[in-house]
Amino acid sequence: MRPNEKADQPMQHDADPALYPAMLEALEVKPNPAIPGDFAARMARMAQAQPVKRMQPQTHYGQAAAWISLLVLAVVVAVLSPATTAANPLSPTPLVLLEYILIAQMLALALWLGTRSFPGTR
Repeated sequence: MRPNEKADQPMQHDADPALYPAMLEALEVKPNPAIPGDFAARMARMAQAQPVKRMQPQTHYGQAAAWISLLVLAVVVAVLSPATTAANPLSPTPLVLLEYILIAQMLALALWLGTRSFPGTR
């Protein structure tokens, strides 16, 4: 808006007055989209011509972290086992419960890694 124009006044255009009805008529004409008959065949040829490209190499960070976690859990359970064998395994002492939780985590990680290592078991 120009500095000397008021907000309530419509903007005036310097265009040809006959241009406005022609623009309205052009906007009101309904388009007639048409798909060529060989469109599907052309798209199929284009799809076959382009090889599938991977953008990034496939990484296995989750599997590596799971293997490391499995080894750490095995070491922790091995360190805890002498302390828990002295206690009664049927009485729920905190060390026995901790060892059971760690063993359950080891089993879950081993199961997950087993399904990833052997593709036929997925």
